Amino acid sequence: MKPVHYCIGEYVASHGKCPSGRGSWAFIVADSFARNEIETVFAPGCLTLTEAKNWMRNYLHQNWAGEVTCRDVYVKIAP
Repeated sequence: MKPVHYCIGEYVASHGKCPSGRGSWAFIVADSFARNEIETVFAPGCLTLTEAKNWMRNYLHQNWAGEVTCRDVYVKIAP
């Protein structure tokens, strides 16, 4: 499986800090270099960011298997 790159720029611009802690996390699957948004995915429940990233990685493996094996995947952490 290719690496998943988490982009936090929009989150930091919106919140003034890096994402962390426990909460309801949303992720935006994007094309190369996170330019165009393809799909918005909401992690279930109230998870830590680490748990949410692990959940997202599994989601990508199950739902984007062809894309993930061919190229790097860029995921924005939604603000």
